[in-house]
Amino acid sequence: MATPLAGIGGLIKAGANTIGAMNTWSVTPKASTKDTTSFQATGNWGTKNTTIKEWTAKCDGFLDATDAGQVTLINGIGNTFALEMDIDAAATHKWTGSAILISFDGKSDAKDMNLITFSFDGTWDWQQPLVVQNSPNGSTGWVTVTDYTFQYASGVVVFNTARVVSTNNFVRVSTGYYFNLTQLDGATGWSYTPKANTKDTTQFQATGGWGQKTATTKEATGKIESLRTDGRIFVELGNIVALQLYMDKPNNMRFDALAIVTGAETKADAKDVETKQMTFDVYGVPYFRTT
Repeated sequence: MATPLAGIGGLIKAGANTIGAMNTWSVTPKASTKDTTSFQATGNWGTKNTTIKEWTAKCDGFLDATDAGQVTLINGIGNTFALEMDIDAAATHKWTGSAILISFDGKSDAKDMNLITFSFDGTWDWQQPLVVQNSPNGSTGWVTVTDYTFQYASGVVVFNTARVVSTNNFVRVSTGYYFNLTQLDGATGWSYTPKANTKDTTQFQATGGWGQKTATTKEATGKIESLRTDGRIFVELGNIVALQLYMDKPNNMRFDALAIVTGAETKADAKDVETKQMTFDVYGVPYFRTT
């Protein structure tokens, strides 16, 4: 028989910090649907197809400006946090996930306590936390280091300074996440289009009457042509995928990128073979590789 659990054992954390003075949390997963009802539907019943899944979370409690967990959230609106919502004191049962802090609502009332509510939208954090370590010999003396940048699209660690032989020249990632890459069989061609956006910043009496532009953001899009007839591309629609686009496979010359699959167009022609085109928008920083 099911045993009810007392809510007093609950807890909510953002990263390593407990969000103190909270007394309520909620998590709301949701599946979105699209109406696919067609003419003369059976029994006049509407039909729907599942599209995306999403979730939101919220926690409420007493405002405490000295609590490290609350202060981190208050100063981090718009940032992504690793949430842990414990159901019991032992954290045997819990919900976990990455979420963007989209708002907080502080309230003060002379006849009540100071209150605060934090609201989150669930997401997948492609920049998952990493632990990079160095060792002098590859077997002992492993030390966690932070003097590096990480190129997420390729899984490449770039140190700020060269490693020193017999001091720290052995490297490992002791904690992290990765994609398993497989070849997209049946592909016949690809295109990749990086672009720099500009903003017109022409002012009165510009020199020589010439317009002026200021560079703002960079972006990239692309597409992959294929002869596939299965649903592999379709099931990735809206997902983030890791791409390696080779122009010279024997010499490892390629573009590496994380990308959102934005289209999966299938085409059939009685005088031709069935084709499938995948379009994508690059997500984050892409890289050109020769090694």
